[in-house]
Amino acid sequence: MQLNTLIQKTIEGNRQALARLITLLETDKDTAIQILRLLPKSNEKSFIVGITGAPGVGKSTFIGKLAQKLAEKNLKVGILANDPSSPFSGGAILGNRLRMDKALSNDNIFIRSITTRGAIGGISWLTDMILKVFEIAGYSTILIETVGSGQTDLEISRIADLILIVTMPELGDEIQALKAGLLELADAVILNKCDLPAAQSSYTKLRLTLPKEIPIFKVSALNDQGILEVTEYLLQKKNDPNFSQRDRKRKRIKDALLRLTINKILESDIIPQNDLDNYVNAILEREITIEQASWELAEKILKKIFGQ
Repeated sequence: MQLNTLIQKTIEGNRQALARLITLLETDKDTAIQILRLLPKSNEKSFIVGITGAPGVGKSTFIGKLAQKLAEKNLKVGILANDPSSPFSGGAILGNRLRMDKALSNDNIFIRSITTRGAIGGISWLTDMILKVFEIAGYSTILIETVGSGQTDLEISRIADLILIVTMPELGDEIQALKAGLLELADAVILNKCDLPAAQSSYTKLRLTLPKEIPIFKVSALNDQGILEVTEYLLQKKNDPNFSQRDRKRKRIKDALLRLTINKILESDIIPQNDLDNYVNAILEREITIEQASWELAEKILKKIFGQ
């Protein structure tokens, strides 16, 4: 089938054409470039929701239930599940689609799993291209699931208009996980599996830790609890003209870039670990303030870089 015909059928809502177009994007880079040149500009931008969190917190089940609720509101929902790559075949190995089984039968929902192909950031290089195809196909809301790789999920900040962080009770380090690189990304936190005994305790810890402007939703995706509240929250943000997506993206990217830069410096030999430990001890003993320590460290870094 000619590419122009395939694109036109995709625009007209043909799901088989959409699937074929994405397959071509995945399998042939030359064809992918050709497709991107032929794609028309979409009249409306899709609302993109990034959903991330540690493995095992129930992201796929939650996304399947959330997509169904959004579809019930007469929205076309695209789901892009980024799976880790098989080291042997490069194929997706988690089978996210199996955990979204009911969503598969809904004509207003289209699910596609793609491999991350080792991408830093938990996002496949294909994601940007597939989002363009989803947009011309009329999917007004797109849910992107990432592999849940902690700090490397910062790449989602470049793409998403709104980011949900999914965690669960009894994770042990649910708060630490949020602090370790994900906190600055969160627009809202989903406490999934809230039917577990430790749910209220985890909720209290999260509420005391997170800024008050970040809502926390108690959800049990398995039991359909709390999904409607999250759906209404997303619709409110999607339709709010004062919700500045571009400004929020800029801030998230800036925060992520600064954090990654600092981490790279700390991982290098610019600051010896002993020096860092000495500053930490001095701060603990109140011999120096954290602000004084930061200025001194910054001065040492600049001297090492520029040799002054």
